Amino acid sequence: TLRDWKIYIIEPEAATNLCTNPSVETAVAGYYSGTNCTVTQSSEQARRGKYSAKGVPTGADTSAYIYTTVVATAVSHTFSVDLYGVAGVNYTVQIQNTGGTVIASTAVIGNGHWQRVSVTGTLTAASYNFIVERNASQNTTAAFYADGWLVKVGPDNNYFDGDSVDRH
Repeated sequence: TLRDWKIYIIEPEAATNLCTNPSVETAVAGYYSGTNCTVTQSSEQARRGKYSAKGVPTGADTSAYIYTTVVATAVSHTFSVDLYGVAGVNYTVQIQNTGGTVIASTAVIGNGHWQRVSVTGTLTAASYNFIVERNASQNTTAAFYADGWLVKVGPDNNYFDGDSVDRH
């Protein structure tokens, strides 16, 4: 039998989500479509509210991506996002500088459900693109969705809108 109980209270660190429209509730303000893709606000699939960013590839065999741009400071940042991808289709979540150089990247295979994906990179003080990409040569123009965008200083990928305030 259980006799001794322990209760843990986990308080989040003080942090700021650098994405200004992280749950895509304000249309697609701040989100852009890359080459071979259209991006819209969609209620067809949503993870963190009523809407998500919907990417529709314009070609079956070209890469297609959604991105947002954030000005970062010279420290380690984590980018995490909820991805709803087509089962069996390859996607990439990455941080690039505005010149196109990849700073950090991770590959993920869609499973037909929401997946939280994160990547961490050390940045300099500059603007960066935070990208969700449907890779080329996937033989599909099926839509993919991204929601719960989080860009923050440090290694944590727990989603939040706005600021989390340290109460101490």
